[in-house]
Amino acid sequence: MDNILEMRGITKIFPGVVALDHVDFDLRPGEVHVLLGENGAGKSTLIKILAGAYTPTEGTIQLEGRPVAIERPKDALRLGVRIIYQELMVNEYITVTENIFQGRELKKHGLIDWKEMHRQAGAFLSDLDYDLDPRALVQTLGIAKKQIVEIVKAVSSQCKIIVFDEPTASLSPKEIETLFGIIRNLKSKGIGIVYISHRMPELYEIGDRVTVLRDGKKIETHSISDVTPEQLVTMVSGHKVEERVKQSFSTDEIVLDVQRMPTVLNKQEGISFSLYRGEILGVTGLVGAGKTELARSLCGIDNLGPRQITLHGKPLPVKNYTETVKNGIAYLSEDRRGEGLVLIRSIADNISLPTMDKVRSGCLIDQQKESRIAREYIEKLRIRTPGENALAMNLSGGNQQKVVIAKWLLRDAEILIFDEPTRGIDVGAKEEIYRIMFDLAASGKAIIMISSDIDEILRAADRVIVLKDGKKCAELTDVRKLTKDTILNYSFGVN
Repeated sequence: MDNILEMRGITKIFPGVVALDHVDFDLRPGEVHVLLGENGAGKSTLIKILAGAYTPTEGTIQLEGRPVAIERPKDALRLGVRIIYQELMVNEYITVTENIFQGRELKKHGLIDWKEMHRQAGAFLSDLDYDLDPRALVQTLGIAKKQIVEIVKAVSSQCKIIVFDEPTASLSPKEIETLFGIIRNLKSKGIGIVYISHRMPELYEIGDRVTVLRDGKKIETHSISDVTPEQLVTMVSGHKVEERVKQSFSTDEIVLDVQRMPTVLNKQEGISFSLYRGEILGVTGLVGAGKTELARSLCGIDNLGPRQITLHGKPLPVKNYTETVKNGIAYLSEDRRGEGLVLIRSIADNISLPTMDKVRSGCLIDQQKESRIAREYIEKLRIRTPGENALAMNLSGGNQQKVVIAKWLLRDAEILIFDEPTRGIDVGAKEEIYRIMFDLAASGKAIIMISSDIDEILRAADRVIVLKDGKKCAELTDVRKLTKDTILNYSFGVN
C-alpha cells in the first residue's frame, strides 16, 4: 500500500537539545497509526513539524509521493493536514456552522449564504452519523461535541491527514465509543489518522500500527496485533516497568468525616463520606458527574454554605482554600500547569512556594537551603531534571506532577486530594505516581483520588465512591471483587 505521508530523517535541534534525531515516520491512507512515547520523547515536536509550527533542522516530507515544504501552519492546511489538539481550538462564541466554515465562508451575491452553510454543515454531521444542531452555540456544547465540531471542520476542508492528540482525555466511555465510531468512518474514506494517547487499551481497540519514540529517536514500528502491552511499555521506557502489587494500608481511624456537603451540582442534599488514615479513596463517575466539584467544595474553593466536616473528630471550618491548607488538606488540581505550578519559576521555587517559612532566613529566602530541600525531593520522588533550577514549564507531565506532590509533602499535608493524577502522563510515569501514592498511604497519609479512568481506580483505590449527576450513587468497599462493568453500570444509573 502506498503511503500518504512519509517523513524521513526528521531532526530538530533546539539550543542545547536534540528534540528529534533522524526520525522516520509514515502513514497509509485509511489507517490509524499510533504515536507512542513518554512525555518528552519527541511526539509533539514531530507533530508540530507536520503542522508547520516548527521547521525541521534536517529531513524531508512527502505527501502522496510528492516532496513538500511545510514551513508555516497555512502550508499544512493547504496540503490537507489537520491537527486536533487536546486543548480544542473552537470558537466558543459562534455557532457550529460558523466554526466549521470559519475563514472560508460561502457567499451568494456578495453576502454570506447562511442557508447553504447550515445545510452543508448538517450534511457533514449526518455523513459522520452524528446528530448535532448546526445552529447551536459552541459554548453550550460539552467537550465531546466540541471535538466533533473540530473533526467536521477538518473533514469539510477536504483533509487527507488528521492528527488526534490525546483525544479521549476528557471523554466518558460512551463518548469515547462515539469518537471511535467516527474515526472508523474517517478510515473508510481513506483519511490517514495519527493517534497519540497514553491509554493502552485504546491503542488496541482503534490502532493499526504503532511507532514508539524515546529520547527523540524512533525505537520501532509494529502492527498493533504483533506486540503486547508489556512489550510496548518496555519499548517506551527503555526498561521493564515493574507493576507494584497493590497493598492496602487503610486503618480504622477516621481522619475526615463529611456530612451533607453541598456542591455546585448538588446544593440541597449534599454528599456524605468518611476518609480513613492510610486509605486511598477512589472517586469516579462520568464526565460531568461532579467529581471535581466535590473536591472544590471540600477545599473551600467553592464555598456554598454550611457543611458538617470534622477532622479527627473536631469541627473543621471551611472558609476558603487558604484555611483548608493550614489544616493540612491539599488539592492537586487536574490542571497542574494552570493551577498547580508557576511554570516560569524553577522547581525549587515551586516546591517551597506553599511553605516559605521553612526556607526563609529573616526577611530573605535562604537559597542554599531552598536548593538543598528541592534536591532531596528530586531524589526522593525520582524527578527527571537537569537540576533544581530547571523551569517547571520544561518538565514532562509526569515530572510536573511530582513537583506538585513535592510541594505538598514539604508542607506536610495530611490529606491529599489528587484530581486526575495521571492525565496526560505516559505509562511508565503512571506507575511511578502510583508508587508515590502507595508510599504516602503507607506513611499514614489519607488520599482522595478522583479519576475518570476506571482502570486507574481499580489499580490504586482501597474503596470507591461513584458519582452520578452530582450525587453519590454507590460506595463500593471490596475493590478486589470490583469489575469495570460494575462501576460503569453505577455511573450510567443501571442497577
